[in-house]
Amino acid sequence: MAVEKLTRKRLITDILTENIPQSNKKMCTTDNLKSQFKPLTFGEGPSTSEIVSEIEKTNKDKAVKHFRSKSTMCNFPKKSVSCQTQVMTADFACSPKSASSIETSTATTVSSKQSTSELCYVPSTGTSSSSSNEKYSDRECDKIVNEKTLELTIQLIKSHPKKFIGVPANCLWILNLLENSMNVSEGHILLVLMKMKTNDTYSRLRYQFGLSLAQTSNICHQNFHHLAHFLKTFIYVPSVLQVKQNLPIPFRAFYSKVFVIIDAFEVQIQKPSDSVHQALTWSEYKKCCGGRISDNILFAESGILDILPENTTLMADRGFKSIEKVLKTKNVKLVRPPSVYTCEKPTKEQALETKRIASLRIHVERVIRRIREFHILTPHSCLDLSLLSVLDSITISVCGLINLQSPIIKT
Repeated sequence: MAVEKLTRKRLITDILTENIPQSNKKMCTTDNLKSQFKPLTFGEGPSTSEIVSEIEKTNKDKAVKHFRSKSTMCNFPKKSVSCQTQVMTADFACSPKSASSIETSTATTVSSKQSTSELCYVPSTGTSSSSSNEKYSDRECDKIVNEKTLELTIQLIKSHPKKFIGVPANCLWILNLLENSMNVSEGHILLVLMKMKTNDTYSRLRYQFGLSLAQTSNICHQNFHHLAHFLKTFIYVPSVLQVKQNLPIPFRAFYSKVFVIIDAFEVQIQKPSDSVHQALTWSEYKKCCGGRISDNILFAESGILDILPENTTLMADRGFKSIEKVLKTKNVKLVRPPSVYTCEKPTKEQALETKRIASLRIHVERVIRRIREFHILTPHSCLDLSLLSVLDSITISVCGLINLQSPIIKT
């Protein structure tokens, strides 16, 4: 505090000495000061704020005066900014709502001279559209979106039919045939075919066809059987004469009487919760419905024996060795690779016969490969247990569709 008082006294003396004329500075004494300056009474003279402002002004003048570098003063012109409220009007023709649903509201005029704190906002008295109309409009929008989505999906499928539904591009006429025969819309038929081809989940297929999850599942399960009923007509048994006329040349040397080649394939399913069902579906090399069944019982229950003509030959794998007794009842010969025993070495003739039969049986493996192109029947597709009841219908439909493709053996 003492230092501040001293600095204030010095500043006051500097001001007083500057106010004295130069000629009288040397002669300045106490008497002279008393004669020049009158004593101040209460209420007269400069106030404290004026003295402080004078001191600050003097300090600034001194700082500018004794500073050697040039100083540049930038005086920006002060512009008065006035806040004015502009009333924005909208055209009713450009409004998303109809003009009838908009009611005129009480207008409030606001002066531009009023401050922003004095402005008040009055809510509009117009009522919005009813909730029933909004729900109806949303329902309409959903319907339009679903229709457009279905159209785009149908266009995409028809541009690449082999990829999405497993039908060649030159056989799309079958869609119109199925639509007229089954009395089902084209979109539902494509949904079932796409499920078999891609094995996509119902939760994803629903968005592609603009349906709900329950609708997608019900449409597929209801039409699997109907589709198999019509597509099984593409699976036919030719006559013995037709088989001989179209028999490939490698068969004619040693196996000219071969009428059919049989084999089986496996499909993995989900693990059943029931232990009895687990035992029935388990096998060391099969994980499909009835995987514990042997090839012999599978052959007997398949009904192939009923369509085999007499005095023909059937070609099969080693696993079908026990069906020879059943085939003799219809005078049908079994051709299969010779059995292999661990304690005996196969002869040269047996090795050649095994190689010869394997080179001819490869054609049935190529057919199975085409069946596997439908992802619902791939080895590790892990089918849902709800599809087991329609698995036979799915297999029949797939076999009918692959018969529309190009021949396995090209002539």
